[in-house]
Formats: sequence, structure tokens, C-alpha cells
Amino acid sequence: MYQKYVHNNFDFYISPGIVPEIINLGIKNYIPGAETISEFNMLNNKGYKLIKFFPSIISGGPAKLKAIQSIYKGLIFIPTGGINQENIKDFLALDNVICVGMSNFD
Repeated sequence: MYQKYVHNNFDFYISPGIVPEIINLGIKNYIPGAETISEFNMLNNKGYKLIKFFPSIISGGPAKLKAIQSIYKGLIFIPTGGINQENIKDFLALDNVICVGMSNFD
């Protein structure tokens, strides 16, 4: 899909999980999705500092991101998946969260 749309010159490309083929291309404006510490570690070692945290709520939510912010000081997250009016402030209060993605605005 990346090859099909690369000519559109998007500012960034994002996926719900890790797409090794895109990582192997060395795309700098790719934001991979991840949910586990092992995935965060691998992406960090490959130079990725901005990561989509998906699915965030069932993968530990704000508590998980808070617990790892002292371990992975350089990683910044975009949590998505289960974000709602009740928990959005918990995510946005974290130093390692730049923004959130949500589809339910009620």
C-alpha cells in the first residue's frame, strides 16, 4: 500500500502494527504501531522515537505508558484504541504522549 501512495507525498504514514517491509525501506516519516515492551525496544533500537500505541486500553493503557516513561525516555506515543472521554485526560497528562487517536467523541 505504501508503494501505491508514496507519490502523494504524505507528511507521515502510520500503521496499527509493525510493518517490517516499511521498516526495511528506512522510511523516516513512518509511525509504526506497537503494544509490547519487546516491540517498543526493537523500534527504539531501529531509531523510531514516535510510536502508535495500539490497542492502548487492552494493552495496559495509561498505566503502562507511565510505567515505561523512565525506561524509554526518548519514546513518544500516540495511543489509540479504547480512548474515550473518561480516559483521554489520563493519557494526555503523560509526558510521553504527544496526542491520542479516538473515534468516539460522545
